[in-house]
Amino acid sequence: MKTKAYKLAAELGLQEQPVLDWLRAHGYPNVRRADTIRADVAQAARRALGRSRDWRSSPREASPSPREASPRERPVTRGRGGAAGRPEPALVPDDGFKVSFAELLERHLPDDAEVGAEGVDTRATVPELPAVVLDVRPIAPRRAPDPDALSLRLGHVEADRAQVVRDLAALRVHGERQAGELAQLRNALAEAKRNLNALEALRADIDRLQLDRLKLRQQLALVEDERTMLEHTCTELSEALDETRGALETAEQSRVGASASKTDLDAAVQREMAWRARALELERASQDGTNLNGLLEARGLRDSEDQVRALRALLDSRESAAAFVRALRNVDAGVIERLLGDRLARICAHPICNQVAGLGRRVVVRVDDDTRCDVCQGSCERRWFVRMVHECARAGVRRLLVIGGVQATHDRLRQLSQGQPVDLRLVATDEPVSLARAQGRVEGCDVLVVWSAELVEGTVTGPYVEAARAQSCPVVTVLGRSAGVSELARAVANRLARNHVLLAH
Repeated sequence: MKTKAYKLAAELGLQEQPVLDWLRAHGYPNVRRADTIRADVAQAARRALGRSRDWRSSPREASPSPREASPRERPVTRGRGGAAGRPEPALVPDDGFKVSFAELLERHLPDDAEVGAEGVDTRATVPELPAVVLDVRPIAPRRAPDPDALSLRLGHVEADRAQVVRDLAALRVHGERQAGELAQLRNALAEAKRNLNALEALRADIDRLQLDRLKLRQQLALVEDERTMLEHTCTELSEALDETRGALETAEQSRVGASASKTDLDAAVQREMAWRARALELERASQDGTNLNGLLEARGLRDSEDQVRALRALLDSRESAAAFVRALRNVDAGVIERLLGDRLARICAHPICNQVAGLGRRVVVRVDDDTRCDVCQGSCERRWFVRMVHECARAGVRRLLVIGGVQATHDRLRQLSQGQPVDLRLVATDEPVSLARAQGRVEGCDVLVVWSAELVEGTVTGPYVEAARAQSCPVVTVLGRSAGVSELARAVANRLARNHVLLAH
């Protein structure tokens, strides 16, 4: 059973300090009076300190009474071998004597100095020990053994032996437990060694993987550099290819223009030859008096208005018109073709094409195939672009400034505007813009066209819109998410048509 240190001292009838000193020497180096002591240590302290207490308190070994004791004689000094100079212990009365351990050594050592085999004084090797006072008591005269005392002592011995057996069994159990724990510790140590070996192998693998990762990173950096170089090269090649394509398109346009010019030149030469031939015929006819103008003048119709009225009168009747056509079979075919081209229009069934033809006040000739239509030629973009051109002509608009849009739309607008009386000025989205530049561009145009905010950001179109409002220039916003030619042309045509209707009313 566990107990406190001060309770153990009280139980043994001793002072606390000896008990604490014994506990500090037997497993409790920092023990204090209020600390709890284990049961086995307390039992060992009871046995050790209890015997000392019993021995000191037995009547046989008690200190003599003052009547029997006599004062201790003072020691006399003598040298080694009986000479004076060293204290000689004095004997005490017959109940015992006290002598120091140094004096006992001196008594049993030889008087003369003993010299060793190597000539060294052996007494010099003996250190000077402090005086230890031994309490030696005389042996009492032997008496006859008391059977009761012997049986009592035998009982104590048997009890001590049983206690020793129990302690030995406890120590064995404790030793077996310690052996088991030692085996477990050995197993744990072996496992720790295996884990350490595995850890060393894992560290080696980690170092190898780190080295591989470093190599892979270097290879990746090289690949990235090569990819960047290839992208740069591809960009340069793409730009060179675009420039080559542009040059080819320019050369093709130049070739087409040259071919058209050559064709026009050949046609002009042919027309000149025909005109010369016709002039010769007319000159001969005038000399003969058989030309139409001569015939009309011969009838007294010298004024052109009178001649037009006479011709209209001829064309009013079917019979006279047919006869007049038969009479004009030898007229200049080129002139008749040009006149008919200006006044006749082959139109498909689409209402926008019919509206465009009606705006030009031309005679409509219906065709079934929209690819033969003079307005759309089978293209919705061309149909709305021609409608926008007619609305611009009616509103007096000649220059359109278009801000933003995709490159394909710009190319298509340039293609459709060739030969048309409308000048399109296209500004790319990524082109740098400033308020001064926007004002200068808006001043040179009649209508500003911008796309919706879903297609072009307001930061790009904002300066142009602000400059147009400051100069009272019409602004057309193309709504929707599609950046096509049809949407742009439809928005501009509708806006100009509304303005025309408002101005007309």
